[in-house]
Amino acid sequence: MITRAQIDELADHKPGAYPVTSVYLDTDSRRHTGGEYSKVLESLLIAKKVEVEQSEYSKDQQRWILQDFAKIQEFVTSKSRNETRRGLAVFSSAAAGLWQALPLPRAIPTQVIVDDVPYARPLLVLFDEFERFCAVVVDRRRGRIFDIFMGEIQEIGDIEDDVPKKTRGTGHLLKAETAVTRHIGEQWRAHYKNVADYALSAFRRQPFDRLVVGGPASDLSDFEKTLHSSLQQKIAGRISVQVGVESTPAEVLRQTREIEQALARDREFRLIESLLTQAHSGKLGTVGLADSLKALRGGQVHTLVLKDGLRVEGVFCSSCRFIGLGERECPTCSKPTRTTSDVVDLAVAEAMLQGCEVRHVFEASALDSVGSVGALLRFRA
Repeated sequence: MITRAQIDELADHKPGAYPVTSVYLDTDSRRHTGGEYSKVLESLLIAKKVEVEQSEYSKDQQRWILQDFAKIQEFVTSKSRNETRRGLAVFSSAAAGLWQALPLPRAIPTQVIVDDVPYARPLLVLFDEFERFCAVVVDRRRGRIFDIFMGEIQEIGDIEDDVPKKTRGTGHLLKAETAVTRHIGEQWRAHYKNVADYALSAFRRQPFDRLVVGGPASDLSDFEKTLHSSLQQKIAGRISVQVGVESTPAEVLRQTREIEQALARDREFRLIESLLTQAHSGKLGTVGLADSLKALRGGQVHTLVLKDGLRVEGVFCSSCRFIGLGERECPTCSKPTRTTSDVVDLAVAEAMLQGCEVRHVFEASALDSVGSVGALLRFRA
């Protein structure tokens, strides 16, 4: 599973004398059998080789690029024998000492990109698309705990305590039954505490963003009260599954994803609403690519907001990191600029270097009418 540290490493790669080859490969076995996707990649690399040989890259740069192509193809061919993930991302610049191969939880359209920096935006999109969830399915005897991230689920705990079932007595046995019932109640509350403590320790090992709970409705309120206050604040909803056969990982994942998607739509709506309100009132917001790039160059950006899939041709200066749309000469250092097929990707990389938050939005929205990109600002210049 990919980590934020791996993405940060790619973002830290600065444009240099040698380009980077970025490959995204759809390896989903539902669409590709055996090594079929390896053959798809081979065809793409052959076509890209012709493009590279006809480009403005120097002979030395071309030689290194083709070495990267061969290394990636060899890796993918060997990987295709036992690949089980749905996607794969590979980044290579042998001349610059860069190599990363990352299995992905879902397919990203197959593509080969040669550019001055790694094409990491699809990975950022994954982090925007998914939050880390913990699902706890509990009853009075057993609790199952699941870690859910990027569309994948893993059971990380199964706690079962020997809590006897409630007995029923009459007459002279009623007093004894009351004592037994009280004792059983103490036991199942202790069981809830065991499950809650395990969930807290899981959070401390690997923090999660949201918590969902499932089980008999009559029990959930009592269980939620035993959770640490920090986890109570993370409860995002309840799922309709029981601890037994109904709490299959697939069903827990399906219902949790429904909650996650609803939360994502709401979060996206509120983000865009805030951005447009700030921009249209002349306060801490701006919209459109040109103004967003200007704010980024000035160190004003707090959060860069852009539509998923946005690509725009532009220019950049490899000497001082200027990013623009059509300037032939860098306004900062007066050196000639270089063209890039995707200035948005460079803007994302620069935003990450500055410590800005980068947020991708997925639904058609009011952001489309203002150029599909904007920025919430730290300050106005």
